[in-house]
Amino acid sequence: MIINQVYPIQNKQIQTDQRLIFLVSQLGRNVQMPDNSRNYCNFNYPLVNEIVNYKEKAVPVVENFLKAVLDERQISEGLYVLDRLIDAGVKGIEKTYPTVSRFNNTNSPTIQVMLSGIYRKTKPPEAFGPLVGMLVRG
Repeated sequence: MIINQVYPIQNKQIQTDQRLIFLVSQLGRNVQMPDNSRNYCNFNYPLVNEIVNYKEKAVPVVENFLKAVLDERQISEGLYVLDRLIDAGVKGIEKTYPTVSRFNNTNSPTIQVMLSGIYRKTKPPEAFGPLVGMLVRG
């Protein structure tokens, strides 16, 4: 009881961090990928919005998530979160290039579109070659 009275801010911070980690772990679970009747993804927008509300705190958590995932749905929604974070004015997304660049050689048009959007907004010089490669493959 004394600990909660002395360190209430730290306990709230730990709960907030755990909540963010949990939210990010849910990425890709309810994604509807493009099919014959729809040429776009349906993401879990309430989940994405909640993660984006964490702003700068969300960047390293989403980056760590993207370092480990292999599923197209998870990758697509994770990249969409980064794109939305850029739109929200969060700084430092350009530092995630080494992580997101692991998807440069993908054959997935969805992932290519998400990457090109992120690269267009962050303008990393090292992304020019991969973008041309995506254009040629496309």
